[in-house]
Amino acid sequence: MRRILFLDFAVRYFNPTRNLLPALMTQVGDTVFSALLHRPADWCVPGISYDARDRARVALEKAGAHFSRGRPLPVAAVLTRLGLRPFSRSWFATQYQEAFREEIRRARYGFTCGSALGISIRKLFEIPALGAVLVCKPCNAFEALGFRDGQNAIACAPDELPHLTHRLNADPEAAQAIADAARALIGRRHTVSARAAQLRKALELALAGRWHGAVWRDGDMMSLGQPTPAESVPIPVR
Repeated sequence: MRRILFLDFAVRYFNPTRNLLPALMTQVGDTVFSALLHRPADWCVPGISYDARDRARVALEKAGAHFSRGRPLPVAAVLTRLGLRPFSRSWFATQYQEAFREEIRRARYGFTCGSALGISIRKLFEIPALGAVLVCKPCNAFEALGFRDGQNAIACAPDELPHLTHRLNADPEAAQAIADAARALIGRRHTVSARAAQLRKALELALAGRWHGAVWRDGDMMSLGQPTPAESVPIPVR
């Protein structure tokens, strides 16, 4: 009976012709991190090889930057080729996730991008949550999500990263202030609990027939009762 009721709910409310739920941004929980001064590496560029990330790695390697790199799990690659799906096992998934977090925790600065599509990917939130300075090719709705260039993040082209390294290393207090401001933003607006509260509000409004979409404004999700203001960024829901 519960399954039937849920399917009925899904048909009625998760209809592609209706604006219902906000696109959920990356959820980041509590983390452990150290100050930039105590981190052994200059940079991390976590994730798969998008064009901007590859260019960032090349530029930084040519400049002699010290990288933080994740611990590989070579046995996982072998098991994957054998069709054994190691990452469906909790141990492998936990080890992979911890290696990813440690890669960021060891670096002072982290570069990422949201691919050519400008997607607001998890790494835009994970890098500052783990205490590193977020350096990136800005995603769509960058400022609407609460990020401000030079205040809590740094927008930078991959080829300019070596120059940025010298600038940040020359002013460690300014770099730490940017990292601290970004982590504070994540704590206020982009934790799991913050996202859960936004989702609950959206569902309550939908069930009451009063959901008209939402916009992001300064990192907070604002539900709409009127047409989207020109200065806000609409969330596409299909």
